Amino acid sequence: MNTLISEYLNGFPFLTIKDIKSILFAFHIKKVKKGDVLIVSGQYFPYILKVRKGLLRTYVITPNGDDKTLFFSDKGDDAGSLESIFMKQPSDHFVEALENSVLIVVDAKKFQSLAKKKAMLLKLMNKNLIKGMTTVIERLKFQTLLSPEQRYCQLLENQPTLIQRVPQKYLASYVGVTTVSMSRIKARVHKKEQNINKD
Repeated sequence: MNTLISEYLNGFPFLTIKDIKSILFAFHIKKVKKGDVLIVSGQYFPYILKVRKGLLRTYVITPNGDDKTLFFSDKGDDAGSLESIFMKQPSDHFVEALENSVLIVVDAKKFQSLAKKKAMLLKLMNKNLIKGMTTVIERLKFQTLLSPEQRYCQLLENQPTLIQRVPQKYLASYVGVTTVSMSRIKARVHKKEQNINKD
């Protein structure tokens, strides 16, 4: 068994060795390079991508051609197409690697078929579904309840490494502003921090 897959599955103590062995064929490791597009809008993608190393970006292209960042998936996070996995429809978004990355790829169709027969696998599937829904809800709150400056500050507090790892145009898109506005926000926040440190 691949060490990365073993480490991931061992994180769920309710799974027995027998459970783990029964689902291994639905998992494989994939190494991707920075710039690789893993999911293309309009294509069917019934797989779950679990980031073990690196960074992915989920984004959409609006009707007027704008590139809008929806999520960043860092180590421990997932990416995929809920449309393909649960509704058997093509993805409505893209996923690309922002860094050289190592992923666990889960064949959702194979896993769902097994989960129908094994209660512990169904529990694992439900845990992952809850995690995914929680991420979506938090993103909705992020976009609707916070101002652009508050969004940047939350990003700085919760995921500070992204500020250095992600190009500013993608950070600006994620926060919901232009790159010019993003520069102004960063300058204001930096100035506030300097004033606080002086006091």
